[in-house]
Amino acid sequence: MTPLKPELKIREFDVYRAFYCGVCKSIGKTFGQLPRFALINETASLAIILTACSGQSDFLDINQSKCIAHPIRKRPCASGSQAITYAACVNVLLAYHKLMDSYYDNKSVLSKSGAIAIKRSYKKARRFSPILCDFIEIYMKDQLTLEKNKCCSLDEACEPTAKMLAEIFSWKDNVFFDGDPVMSDNLNTFGYNLGKWIYIVDAVSDVVEDKKKKQYNVLLECSDYYDFTKQEPSENIVFTMNMCLANTAGAWENIKRTVKDKKGIKTDLFAIIDNLVYLGMRNVSDKIIGGQRSERPI
Repeated sequence: MTPLKPELKIREFDVYRAFYCGVCKSIGKTFGQLPRFALINETASLAIILTACSGQSDFLDINQSKCIAHPIRKRPCASGSQAITYAACVNVLLAYHKLMDSYYDNKSVLSKSGAIAIKRSYKKARRFSPILCDFIEIYMKDQLTLEKNKCCSLDEACEPTAKMLAEIFSWKDNVFFDGDPVMSDNLNTFGYNLGKWIYIVDAVSDVVEDKKKKQYNVLLECSDYYDFTKQEPSENIVFTMNMCLANTAGAWENIKRTVKDKKGIKTDLFAIIDNLVYLGMRNVSDKIIGGQRSERPI
């Protein structure tokens, strides 16, 4: 879930990169330096969406700064939004579970070592967002159980990831949306459909390699899901992906109607999110189903 770079204005691109760098620096400042090596592009998008929806853009500050990755030339870096720190927390939690998931799948000693190395950061993230951490642990266990049982239902296999993303976007460890059930519900819907779409995209991307390695992939459990002679997913899979995109876009349109006063920095934030929802995600889907070429990630 990243923007389609050629369709971003230069100012919007700078704002996106500022959030990307802001999340990275927030990880180092709040949770430790090691997890910065596991920075996930999507957490910058999460920070942008929650900053725009929670009113945190009023406190946003974008300054030029240097870092270890860019020691010579200064880069724009966003700070001042609690959503950035929250996105940094989410990054640490997901990075740890991704390493552990890789260990369970492949018995990778390297993945297990990486998880042990950031375990202290994970504990800090748990203290920062205990409610979210509990949900992530529950849904990751559910996902592992489904994989062990060779789940053959696409909807059932997607459910833990979809619910986990719904909880991430709901931001229950803060009170920003407690008084706004409409916003909370729309963010939940947005995250749920995004999570389901991400799971399917990953499954389609990995199906050929998973077949070679004899690893679990829900598309391998049912012959109707993927056509290996044509090297493409079935019409049902494509339809489900498109429905997820449509539902995500619908939730985003509802969110835009809910958020008031879109002047100033919010104009750039909303333009970036429009790009993410309508162009970036569609571009990835087109690549997955054999359509348009996907641009390099930002």
